[in-house]
Order: sequence, then structure tokens, then C-alpha cells
Amino acid sequence: MAIYSAKYAKELVVDSMRLDPNYSSATGVRICAVLKGGKKERMFYVTDLLADNGRQEIQDVIAALKAKIHEVAT
Repeated sequence: MAIYSAKYAKELVVDSMRLDPNYSSATGVRICAVLKGGKKERMFYVTDLLADNGRQEIQDVIAALKAKIHEVAT
């Protein structure tokens, strides 16, 4: 499972990925993550991401991140 930034053409570090709690939208989410080889956390809109196995892989990651937030909240 590899997810990339379309803008930077680099892979996102999976362990650093989280949903941006300050972003609210009825139709989307924003992901905070560090690019491989980088140190600075960046913000990515879902539309700016690419995946090896297509959009479904990105949707699966978002679902897992949402479940993780829900798990922490309970």
C-alpha cells in the first residue's frame, strides 16, 4: 500500500498519516502526513493523492483513519 502526493511525486509515510481535525467539509477530508525523506508535516486534500491500487486504496486509508479517531474517542 503506497499513497503518493501528486504535487510532490513522493510517497507519504503511512505511520505519519492522520486526518486534519481543524478541517471541516461535508464532502471531503484533509490528511496531514510527512513525505518520505522529509521532516515537515504537510496537508493534503484527497484529490491531491495518488495510490498504487487506485482511488479505492485512498478511500480505505481514510476509512481506517476515521475508525482510528472513533476508537480513540470512545
